[in-house]
Amino acid sequence: MAESISVVLATYNGEKFIAEQVRSILDQTHPVDEIIIVDDRSTDHTIAILNELLGKSSIHNEIYVNEVNLGVVKNFEKGMDLSHGDIIFTSDQDDVWRSDKVEVMVKLFEQNPDCLLAFSNAKLVNEHREPFTYPLWEVSRVRPEYFDQKRYYEELLKKRVVTGATMALRRKLFELMRPFPLDTWLHDGWLAINAPLYGDIAVSRETLIEYRQHTGNVVGASKMNFMGKVRRYSNQLRMMEPMEVRILKEYQDFFDHSKNLIESKNETKHVSDCITFWHDSVEMKHVNRVKGLGLILKSILTQGYQKYHYGGLRGVPVDLAYVLRFGGK
Repeated sequence: MAESISVVLATYNGEKFIAEQVRSILDQTHPVDEIIIVDDRSTDHTIAILNELLGKSSIHNEIYVNEVNLGVVKNFEKGMDLSHGDIIFTSDQDDVWRSDKVEVMVKLFEQNPDCLLAFSNAKLVNEHREPFTYPLWEVSRVRPEYFDQKRYYEELLKKRVVTGATMALRRKLFELMRPFPLDTWLHDGWLAINAPLYGDIAVSRETLIEYRQHTGNVVGASKMNFMGKVRRYSNQLRMMEPMEVRILKEYQDFFDHSKNLIESKNETKHVSDCITFWHDSVEMKHVNRVKGLGLILKSILTQGYQKYHYGGLRGVPVDLAYVLRFGGK
């Protein structure tokens, strides 16, 4: 018996692009069984547009408007809770799905009964749907072969590679991982980091959505020119400690929540080493230059940057610049 399909679409003031996204979901070669929309109190014409489009569809749909703003994580959690499908697709409001996205993704689950989560590559486009010259995975440096080889934590402990707009999951995973943490992980990262503890993750190398990049993105992906990199570098120095404190808390929360399963999967040392690396990254901002440089050297020698820093060894000069400029307390 075929598994039922739900699409959970989170909206907030999405009138500019929502119609294209909904039409692309309605026109799938593999029809979905229901569309659940949770709106975070839009003040534009989003709801009117949705009512007009979905009112003409034979696909079961529900539109829920929150009584108070929940934010993106709890908005998606609420939508998944209200859905009924065996497989749940999460959708942003401003992208466009390729007509066979559902068909391709469903096959991944059919081919592997142990697969709990799947995600794909994406075509990056601007607000007018004009394509960039590179796909999403080139920006996020995804190594799909690591997922094929089930070397999941060699990717997932290094960077956020699972984008919710390209993701689908079995309901079982949602039920296992609810409630989503509010103060650290986004919903896609939380589901992805835990999925290998319960089953498999599958990837499609195909670009199954147009992932629209514009000024209203909650999370985006694009390459930068030289001046953009200079500005990012400057911002990294100013924001380094808050960012690294957040990352440390993310992995610590993951370990605390799933410690028994992490141990049973023999991933304890891997996760502990990751936490130690980020602890040292935070610590080096609070000690004198000599101790700070010593922590950087330690992380180089233990290959912490290569294994756990999202920029790899490119994180070294950023840390060096911070310690040399602000160290000496």
